Amino acid sequence: MNLEQALDTYCEAQKLFGTRMMLLGCGLMTFAVYLHFVEDGRLYDGMKITALIIGLLMVLGGAFYHSYCIRLQEKQTQLLQEDATRFKSEEVVRMAKVEKEFPIYQWVFGAILIAAVLLRLLGPSSYWHGMAYSILILMTLQMILESISKISIDAYLESLKSL
Repeated sequence: MNLEQALDTYCEAQKLFGTRMMLLGCGLMTFAVYLHFVEDGRLYDGMKITALIIGLLMVLGGAFYHSYCIRLQEKQTQLLQEDATRFKSEEVVRMAKVEKEFPIYQWVFGAILIAAVLLRLLGPSSYWHGMAYSILILMTLQMILESISKISIDAYLESLKSL
């Protein structure tokens, strides 16, 4: 695989990550609508409000990330065509930084998961418990998406170093 193919594969995988974020957000908003029409109670109020807000933020975040990946791919493809040596040196540094910072995101998501569990255990009312459930669902799915994304990050960095 040459550098351009490696870049395209990585960018496509990251755009897919953005799309999955948008789908996760749509799923959470659909869940909120379902709860609105089917279930009633303080627990479900907390779940649906939180799912709706977080779902909307996930859709927006996924759309922005997808757009960023498109711009990154265009910029890096142009740089690769102009100067392959410079592209490789800059891209190895950028991807090493991405790989180094990846665990930080996982720790943050883990801390939010723990906070949601504590909110569920110590929350003063069922409304707060509902919020905790929505956050638990989101963070668990987000961590799964991030771990899938990590595969493409590692593969791309390895291909950069080997070429």
